[in-house]
Amino acid sequence: MQLSNAVIAHDAEAQLSRIKAPTLVTFGRHDVATSTRFADLMKGKIRNAELLIFEGCAHVPIYENVAEFKEKTLQFLKRHAGSAIAAAS
Repeated sequence: MQLSNAVIAHDAEAQLSRIKAPTLVTFGRHDVATSTRFADLMKGKIRNAELLIFEGCAHVPIYENVAEFKEKTLQFLKRHAGSAIAAAS
């Protein structure tokens, strides 16, 4: 119960605008734990964030639709491969 209360009370919204790295925000459409209600908030607060909602998934699309998650994540990483190098120099 303490862990659940800590998760509910945790609010990192003020820190989201500090994220500079390319960010892929992923959710399962049927996620009742974190819910897609955070999707617009995160997309709006993280500069240049991309949003990907897995339609047939709930809380863990990485396990619920392995092939699509892998494909979409690799596409994202390939598009942004040079970003980390440019930011480091």
